[in-house]
Parts: sequence; structure tokens; C-alpha cells
Amino acid sequence: MLWIILVLFYGAANGARELLKKRAHFDFTSIEVLFAYTFISFLMVTPLVWQATHDSLKSSCKDLEEMGRVFKMSKVAILFKIKLPASLGEIITSLVTGLGFAWKSGVAAEVLYSPNISIGKSIYIAKANLDFSGVYAFTFTVVILSIIIEILLKHLLIKKGGALYGRT
Repeated sequence: MLWIILVLFYGAANGARELLKKRAHFDFTSIEVLFAYTFISFLMVTPLVWQATHDSLKSSCKDLEEMGRVFKMSKVAILFKIKLPASLGEIITSLVTGLGFAWKSGVAAEVLYSPNISIGKSIYIAKANLDFSGVYAFTFTVVILSIIIEILLKHLLIKKGGALYGRT
């Protein structure tokens, strides 16, 4: 049964590859490129954030949950008033890491879709021309921009998230 699924997957992947080969001679529209960036980033980041959120909510303090049940709090109230504030640090960390990962996967999507003006296309052209200093320079630029965005987002999330739950 598994081999049938693998053959179907191979056929779908091969058909998609052939379609992209034919489409490679044309320019992609801005909407197609934006959709590709969003979709690829979503696929890369969602498992990371989901797993970190799930683990942090599962590992929250059981004594506090029991206290909520003793005081006859609803499950929704326990989630939003006890579990979520206790897990906020891990959730913020996963969001910040996910944003950096989304940025890098967006640049990888640029390499695949090659819009006219992008860092990903510049990396691809530099690599094709064996311009290693250009590849390193563009890669360094991506890493520095990713670090700056992560720092700004972390500062914003901690400031706003902490104020949301009474932390400063």
C-alpha cells in the first residue's frame, strides 16, 4: 500500500517539476511570488511554533490548574488566565525564532521564483557566476537583517506581551 502512495507522490512531484520547467520561461506575477513566499514560510514556521506552544502548555504547573478547578474556573478561563501567562515566555521565543526562520525561508523562495529585484536572485546569480564574495556578502546581509528583525520583534513582543499579562 505504501508503494502506491510513494508512486503517486513521485508522479505529482514530477508533474509539478515539469510544469515549473515550462513556466520558468515566463515571469511570475507579484501575487504568485507573494503567495509562494507566504506558503513556503508558513510551511517552515508552523511546525516550530505549534510544537513549542503545545509543549509549553502541556508542561505548565499542574498545581495551578488544580487550584483553578478548585475555584470552579472554566477550562477556557484556566487556559487564558493560568496556562497561557505561564507559557508566554516559551511562546514568545518560538515566535521570534519562527520569524527569523520565515525570513530565511523567504529568501530561499526568492531563489526558486527569482523575482526581478531580490536578495535571493542576487545570491543565485552570484553563485552561478562563481562570485563567492558576492554570495558571502548577500548571505551576510540576510543574516544581519534577520538578527535585526528578531531583536526588534523580541523587544516588541516582550514589551506588549508583558503588558498584556501584567508584566513589565
